[in-house]
Amino acid sequence: MIKLPFSFYIFLINYSLFRNGIKIKKIISENELREIQRFIFDIYKTEGYIDQDFFSEQVLKDEFDKYSIYFSAFVHKKVVGAVRIIFHSPIGLQLEKFFNISCPFHIEREKIAEISRLCVNKDYPRKSSITFGLLKECFKESMKRGIEYWYTVTSFNLVSKLKKFNIQFLKLPCKEPTPVQIKAREPHKGFFEKNSPEPYLISLNQIKKEFRL
Repeated sequence: MIKLPFSFYIFLINYSLFRNGIKIKKIISENELREIQRFIFDIYKTEGYIDQDFFSEQVLKDEFDKYSIYFSAFVHKKVVGAVRIIFHSPIGLQLEKFFNISCPFHIEREKIAEISRLCVNKDYPRKSSITFGLLKECFKESMKRGIEYWYTVTSFNLVSKLKKFNIQFLKLPCKEPTPVQIKAREPHKGFFEKNSPEPYLISLNQIKKEFRL
């Protein structure tokens, strides 16, 4: 079996985005942000990832939104996917709220961003293309801001799927979560129970040449 060059694989996904009318957009207005937060809430609710008692407004928002940018995927003005990228802030990153991590080497805090709330409507047939499109926009935004690493919390299954994008995941060492971290997980109890997610580090330098900007 002939293995295609990765750059050709990237071309095929970009073509799929174009052919299927999938547009990736940075969320700017408050109305758009609330629409995306509601979309993510609905996806998480359907998957049983959240305890709805903690979310009276039926939207998924938190203290990290102030330091974040959202991107969304649209098909004919219908939201089909979303992702959030959190930048360095006085309150840290969301991953640190849930995990007692220990990074194996020193990285300047300003060089790290966190990818979170990556979700795609499972009823839409182009999930891989949408995932790629969202991550590509996060990558471009990160390059503009001098970001060199991503943190993310995800399941091993998603890590395996994303390896075809040539994204290498380094699993971060963790100590037992603190009582405060355990309590912070309560609104997202279903997500932790169903996915057994773990924290990872991604070096953007490893994928810089693969993303054709």
